[in-house]
Amino acid sequence: VPNVSYGTIVSGATSSPVVPAGRNPKKPSASPATPGPGLSSRSRASYGLWQTYSATPLNAGRIARGERTFVPATALAVMAILRSYQVPIAGRRAVVIGRSAVVGRPAASLLVAADATVVICHRRTRNLARETRRAEILVVAAGVPGLVRADMVNRSAVVIDCGINTTAAGIVGDVDFAAVRPVVTAITPVPGGVGPVTTMMLLEQTVEAAERAESHDEPALDRYALPDRAPQPSQPER
Repeated sequence: VPNVSYGTIVSGATSSPVVPAGRNPKKPSASPATPGPGLSSRSRASYGLWQTYSATPLNAGRIARGERTFVPATALAVMAILRSYQVPIAGRRAVVIGRSAVVGRPAASLLVAADATVVICHRRTRNLARETRRAEILVVAAGVPGLVRADMVNRSAVVIDCGINTTAAGIVGDVDFAAVRPVVTAITPVPGGVGPVTTMMLLEQTVEAAERAESHDEPALDRYALPDRAPQPSQPER
């Protein structure tokens, strides 16, 4: 991942967000994490195709093995933010809330590949707060608004909120941002945090896929997934 500033991360209770030039920090940014009503049907189709393509059993296996492959964009965005802000990963205890195929599981695998000690939590986890209080890196992707409260984190934690939920109060994450921000070392807001970086990772991998196809450096990934089949004789009409 290039060493440039990605997205927004808020440090402590007094720092202001780092907002990319030219973007209004008060205006929600579009994110492919959950296609909203403003996206065209073509954009929705492209999003679904890419997320499905990058979360195939083949790619999931490669990610789990730590091999180079295409990665679901939101999971890759988590790593891009941590590396952009030079958050130490190796040897740290990382807790991931959520086990979806497109965020939680691949994010956990990427953190393991970066030498973090990873715990995955989910709806059946007993005493979730006990696990999250021990986290030095906390990745939240549960799809539950305000799931993580101030009493569930510690002061050394860096919190990456991947949640995006539409409520009567507007778009919110899975973390109670106002309550948690004064407690932790750093936290990503919603919107404006993981979402824009997800878009960047989506485009970056799309370009890479096109370049691979053009250069013929390796066969298309779908050829790895689908065995060669001999032509089948035509069946008589019935």
